[in-house]
Amino acid sequence: MKYLIQFIATLTVSLTLLTGNTFAQDFDTGHQPDEQEQFEEAYELYEQEQFEEALAIFKELQEDDLVHLYIGKSYLALGDYLRSGHYLKKALESGDQSIANESYYTLAINEFRLKNFGNTLAILNELRSRRDRTGIRSQAQQFYNEIFRYLTDNQRFELFWQLDDPGIRFDLVRSAVGRADYSMVRAMLNELETLSELQQDTTEIARIRDAVGTRETYIRSPFQQFQAPQGMVYHVGVALPSFGADEPEFVVSRDLYFGIMLAAEDFNTRNPDKKVFLRFRDTYAESDSIPQAVNELIWNERVDALIGPLYSEEAKVMSKMAEDYEIPMLTPLANSDEINLGHNYTFQLNPTFSMHGKQMAQFAVRELELDTLAVITEKNSLGQASALSFRYEAERLGAHVAYFIEDDFAARGYDITDVTEIFTRDEILVDSLNIVPVKGVYAPFTGQAASTMINLLMTDLEAMRTEVVVMGSEEWRDARYTPAQRRNFAIYHTQNYGSTADREFIEYFEQDFINRFGMEPDQFARVGYDAGSYLFRTLEQAGNPKRLKHALRESPEFTGLSMRIHFDNGQINRLVQVEPLTDKAREKMGIEEQEETDAEGLQAN
Repeated sequence: MKYLIQFIATLTVSLTLLTGNTFAQDFDTGHQPDEQEQFEEAYELYEQEQFEEALAIFKELQEDDLVHLYIGKSYLALGDYLRSGHYLKKALESGDQSIANESYYTLAINEFRLKNFGNTLAILNELRSRRDRTGIRSQAQQFYNEIFRYLTDNQRFELFWQLDDPGIRFDLVRSAVGRADYSMVRAMLNELETLSELQQDTTEIARIRDAVGTRETYIRSPFQQFQAPQGMVYHVGVALPSFGADEPEFVVSRDLYFGIMLAAEDFNTRNPDKKVFLRFRDTYAESDSIPQAVNELIWNERVDALIGPLYSEEAKVMSKMAEDYEIPMLTPLANSDEINLGHNYTFQLNPTFSMHGKQMAQFAVRELELDTLAVITEKNSLGQASALSFRYEAERLGAHVAYFIEDDFAARGYDITDVTEIFTRDEILVDSLNIVPVKGVYAPFTGQAASTMINLLMTDLEAMRTEVVVMGSEEWRDARYTPAQRRNFAIYHTQNYGSTADREFIEYFEQDFINRFGMEPDQFARVGYDAGSYLFRTLEQAGNPKRLKHALRESPEFTGLSMRIHFDNGQINRLVQVEPLTDKAREKMGIEEQEETDAEGLQAN
């Protein structure tokens, strides 16, 4: 019976949160001595970032404004924003001004986490005008300015019409100068001028107009356009199936998640002013469980991005939902060509079969300079997509695909002698059959019959003593070859994963993983770590999660433990690895010694 894996739960990380902890006092709560001690114990736990333990004690205390404040702050630190807001609002009317201000400022943070930017700015604007001796006023001013540097153009547009306060609306437009495009700033200024004339408040318009200037004099800052406020928290949903410990897939989900978790912990350690929370949901390895998992992650956990699921069929369902909610989604293993058709928010880390064919064609034409080629593929197989993509790309690059052989080889008992005769070196046969000599053959065999097809093809090629370059799918790596085949043929294959990082980095990761989880990492753990590291790095670069989709498309090449990632303004990882299988192949690539690889041929179909 399937069960939820105990260790896959909400990630608890060390937090230095922006929670408005700006005042200190002796905590004379007016409670009995025992309760006073309990409050101080809970406060100490809160300061140690043991928020769940602190919350449990705070909720046992007699309710008052200070208790309400710290219950609200604890819920905020745990990401429970609705409960946080409920308790913070209770503390707003406190007769102690420092408690009231602290509650109000913390409520601003809570509203920001809920993406209610208008409410956040209204609260901060009010706090900016209050007198206090605790630092709230200066922190409110800083946070107020940071939000304007954080907003995307669309968020700025929507916020313009939500704001009622003319002063905040003025700051919204003023802060766009030098950050947004000139035409957008001019359009905003036109609307602001109209509203100001209607409200008979035009005193500040001239300052903005002078700052904007003309299109010729307008200067846009080259620096990061969307900067996250200090204390930014990102919520990332992980949707994977949990299996029974006796099921083979158990290790896949577990180690993927462990890798993602370690990447999150590394990110949080490196970034004291930004944090990542992981939120897990079990997909039960069934497509009909995906809607529940995704809806809970988006509605209840308010995630900024998604990682998962495991298989391509489930990924198709999740991709549609990610598109509807406009939440970027990374698939670590699923590699079907149909996952993100027509969708803009799904990013496949595992290159599709079509991408394998495309990259092999580029390698064949550009690197090996093969200008005449043959393609052999099993009809209705996964490799068929690779074959079609190879032909299209090779011809686009100027090569001639003289033969494209697509057949149901299983139905004909895998008899391929009439197919392989195109590689003959018999001049009489070449002339009689009008055979066009080819320099390379691409045979992306997949599935259970792949090893049979590979052996049959290589046996015929060896018998003909041809020197044709042989290129294949990942299955070619695990096939068996005779010594003569290894000696005489240049054989290449594509693969999704391998060892790409330097040895020192790999050893550091392995030791860190062992220390954290008490086991050695496998390839799935490396893939999880790469997926998490890439996503978290891109989130940091984007600043605002609303920019994440564009940041993923535009992000520079990333080299991880087991894969290189580059979407190159698309949504499918372009960096398929082409690996040589034989010494002759390595020689053509200028590789003197055989390099060991650690790939396990991971894929989820």
